[in-house]
Amino acid sequence: RPEFALYQIVDDDRWHANHQWVVGEIGELIQDGTKDDSWAFPEEHSTVAQEIIFRILDKLKKEDEDEDEIRDPVTDALNSVFGKTLTALIYLALRIARLGKQKGEDKEVRWSDDLKRRYEDAFKGEVVEAYTLFGQYMPNLHYLDKQWVEEKIKEFEKIDNDPLWSAFMYGYLFINGLHKDLYLMMKNHYLKALSLSLEGER
Repeated sequence: RPEFALYQIVDDDRWHANHQWVVGEIGELIQDGTKDDSWAFPEEHSTVAQEIIFRILDKLKKEDEDEDEIRDPVTDALNSVFGKTLTALIYLALRIARLGKQKGEDKEVRWSDDLKRRYEDAFKGEVVEAYTLFGQYMPNLHYLDKQWVEEKIKEFEKIDNDPLWSAFMYGYLFINGLHKDLYLMMKNHYLKALSLSLEGER
């Protein structure tokens, strides 16, 4: 009804978008254009999408996020600007890898050094969403770069920052199904989780 629409326009704060909302929507747009090949944008736009992702990551700072909202790491990664942008990066990398496979390319490392470097930068900047999404998309990232993922699993055993490690585990435990090869490599992380759980009960 027209009067209902007018009421929404006048009174609904959702109409007042800020820069974070706009940037987040760009991340979601790139996700939508890369996650399903039947609905993906043409291959020639991949370079532009990558450039947009890199520019967003260059400008984003951790303090840009709303730290007042306390959620679980998976929900944060789903809704935050960092999370949406890094998810777009992963989807783009997977899209490029699938296109390469269609052309008969067979590589051990299926994503570019540039994409990997940007994800590494997020780790170095202690962006929580980077750790959550690494856990959540571990099977996909393992497909892109087996050695890198296996090295990170071992490296994360030494993480002193418990919130970062917890975010990683939250993401990993969100995976649907059991991936035996990854499960075996995660043994020490399971042991750490059990140890922390037992300590918390004391």
